[in-house]
Amino acid sequence: MAAVREWIVVGAGPSAGLWATGLLLECPEATTIAGNGGIRFAEKPDYFFVYDMHACREYHDASRELQCRGTKMVTLKRKQDAMRNRGVDHYDAFIETVRHRKATEFVSGEYSPMNYTGLYCLQFAVNNGAERVLATGLDGYKQHAENYADRDKPQIGGNCQKRTRYIEQCTQAIVTACPDVEFVFYGPLRYELTGANVKVVEGIKCESRC
Repeated sequence: MAAVREWIVVGAGPSAGLWATGLLLECPEATTIAGNGGIRFAEKPDYFFVYDMHACREYHDASRELQCRGTKMVTLKRKQDAMRNRGVDHYDAFIETVRHRKATEFVSGEYSPMNYTGLYCLQFAVNNGAERVLATGLDGYKQHAENYADRDKPQIGGNCQKRTRYIEQCTQAIVTACPDVEFVFYGPLRYELTGANVKVVEGIKCESRC
């Protein structure tokens, strides 16, 4: 029987600090993608995704170093001058979202404009053949400050609930559109997901995964 194609997605939420290291050690054959601050928990991912102006500039030097070590850099496709302005014209892969599609709708093989790095990482994994996705750091937001690796992310305020609801809807769209892909989320989520193909592991103790 052929091995299951596993991907590890590492976001910037607090749970990544608890789970990412264990996942990477226990699943060395899995393909790994990290987004923005998730790079602090994944020393050498196969892919590193950034797209907003602040992150592109913050991780510009790191992106060069990562490329030298074999990591492929991924971002959104833009006009050439816009990519040059962001300092990402040397990246390896450029994904293009479907124009006029709602962010909360997802079609396998395409990209929806889900405006969070972790959501783009999820899309990238399933669109590149993942049969099992192990995700951490995709927590959602609380009303008070937390230890997010993305220091620029607003963590306080009334829109935290709105942001988390948006993440829930987008993530659910991906899970629903990919019934043959198994999704395992590590760390307590601030939102709910449904489906026979999704599981949330909240305990800190690692269980056998690979």
